[in-house]
Amino acid sequence: MAAPDVLLQILENAYHANTTSKTTLINPLPQELMNAIIDEIYNYLDPKSTQHALKACALASSIFVCRTRKHLFGHITIWLIPDYEKLLPLSQVHSFTTSLTIIFQSRLCGRYYPTISTLTGLPSLVDALHNVNTIMLCGMNWKSISQRFIDSLALRSFISITLMHTHFPDSNTFYSFLSHSSNLCQFSCFMTTVDSSDRPPFHTSHRPHIIELSLQKMSQIPAMLLSHALSPVNLQSLRILDVFLDDAG
Repeated sequence: MAAPDVLLQILENAYHANTTSKTTLINPLPQELMNAIIDEIYNYLDPKSTQHALKACALASSIFVCRTRKHLFGHITIWLIPDYEKLLPLSQVHSFTTSLTIIFQSRLCGRYYPTISTLTGLPSLVDALHNVNTIMLCGMNWKSISQRFIDSLALRSFISITLMHTHFPDSNTFYSFLSHSSNLCQFSCFMTTVDSSDRPPFHTSHRPHIIELSLQKMSQIPAMLLSHALSPVNLQSLRILDVFLDDAG
């Protein structure tokens, strides 16, 4: 019997022991052990099988629900409007989400197609996912997003920020966005641009102590971030630096 089958069999036995007991329901296994088994199922199986197995566990018994939700909803990707419409009403799972990816536009056959860039209710979802500490923004143009969404981001302090194909009108905006995350440890940029890179006022006390920094296919932002005088981040604690400059830059 394969390892995942053994783990699922253990959970099935625990479930049947609960449901067939004529006395007060008592977990036959410690909750910590059942949580560890759920974790192993999540780590061991391929993504498609993992989703199926975790959903089956959650439906089988309430004793598995909390841990399965942690894995099923720990990372959320919002791409199309239906993604948002399905997730916002599910208040019972909002607290389990710690990582959020928002795709503002996608590329198909050489053309960019808007997804949720005009969605006015997006700030409500960001506010509802109150435990999110890791965020990835893809295809975001700062000029196109609403002030309410900007305010929602400003109220959060992220430990990890990833920007992909994002565009900022000026360095003040770019630096201000980073300054709100005082606990920022990991920052990644991929093909992100800033129109104006004039030196902004940036108080040294607001600089987060970055541990990991990744800059891919850019020539402008690395010069800004790695500059001792201009950088909005404190590099004294830097442990990992990954820089790949754009050949055209």
